[in-house]
Amino acid sequence: MAIFGTILPTPENGSAPVTTYTLDTMSPVTDNAPRTSTSIFGRQFYTSSQLEHGQHTLIVGCTVTSTSSAFYF
Repeated sequence: MAIFGTILPTPENGSAPVTTYTLDTMSPVTDNAPRTSTSIFGRQFYTSSQLEHGQHTLIVGCTVTSTSSAFYF
């Protein structure tokens, strides 16, 4: 499983997004997006190892962002 998205330009005094991904009962994985002056399209935020067939739960959290900085999945 992989999560891809877009990061919009980071404002001069803003923070780049920091997101966490928790799959099933595994430890959370943190992604620190880069500060950028241009949009980044198709950026990979998360990837998991090979999963067994069946239902899984992925919890996505955003721990740092600014009101003028955005990202989309």
